[in-house]
Amino acid sequence: KNHPFAHIISKSIGTNLDFKPEINVFDRKPSDRFLLCSDGINVHLEDPQIEIIVHDATNPYEAVKNLIYASLRGGGEDNITAACVFA
Repeated sequence: KNHPFAHIISKSIGTNLDFKPEINVFDRKPSDRFLLCSDGINVHLEDPQIEIIVHDATNPYEAVKNLIYASLRGGGEDNITAACVFA
């Protein structure tokens, strides 16, 4: 959030034919929850707030809905995008 180059996009799809995606493989457990989101969420919410919202949700839809609402209440000055998966 406070990095001097936080506003710079370092990777994107569609702008370069030599795009090399970063791929990671993780082990998962039945209780795991995964969140992929834009900075529109973590600009307005601190990590502990995000963790609580995702943990307290009963399903991925509820997690995303509550994250978006909380981000909008927190200022909502940026694009807000989120995808959540419960393992």
